[in-house]
Amino acid sequence: MAGRLHKAVALEDLDARLIEAWKDGRMSEVIGIYAQGADLVESIDVAAFYRTQAYILALEAGDPRASELHSVLQRDGREI
Repeated sequence: MAGRLHKAVALEDLDARLIEAWKDGRMSEVIGIYAQGADLVESIDVAAFYRTQAYILALEAGDPRASELHSVLQRDGREI
């Protein structure tokens, strides 16, 4: 139970940080927050959502994390 509560609080914090980073146009941070969110959730579907968002934004920004994000999406059967 404590683990789930901790993750819920962490995700809530992630959401707040994500909103602020988007508002301020800090795309590198937005990419990192989405990638971090993928590691916090238990559902592979939700993790894929977060990673896909990070991947798309990384591609658009020319961010080097795009390659690793793509590899993980492929590994998880989420070829895009």
